[in-house]
Amino acid sequence: MKTDSVNENSEIVLKDILIEPVPSKAIAFRNIYFDFNKSELTSESKTVIDSTILEIMKEYPEIVVEIGAHTDYIGSDEYNLELSQARAESVTDYLSSKGISPKRLKAMGYGELVPVSSALTPEGIDIPEGREKNRRIEFKLIGFLLRK
Repeated sequence: MKTDSVNENSEIVLKDILIEPVPSKAIAFRNIYFDFNKSELTSESKTVIDSTILEIMKEYPEIVVEIGAHTDYIGSDEYNLELSQARAESVTDYLSSKGISPKRLKAMGYGELVPVSSALTPEGIDIPEGREKNRRIEFKLIGFLLRK
């Protein structure tokens, strides 16, 4: 699949999955959950991965992706980086267990460093909805395997 003509208005249809990707942007999955302070995938999260990320990886066996995990601001910066890395690795390990080559997967924990929503008001009051939006797993195309 060539991406020379892909732009922000391009659409890619994968069976019943519609994605509007720009290869440099990540697709956020906010419905891949982990229990509080845990990195093990829930059964519900595995179902989401099976019907989305895994399907994409199977449909396009040449793509290499980054699985990025993000946390909210609760906890120390160091703890959140460690937790997010463990969560990203949990997703990549699960994908590997489903037959996806580890060469096609990169786990990256970002902790709370890349928020997508305000989690505090200017007065310092917590915004639970903002924290929830910041807790996410992202799927980002980072390359292609070279064919021999």
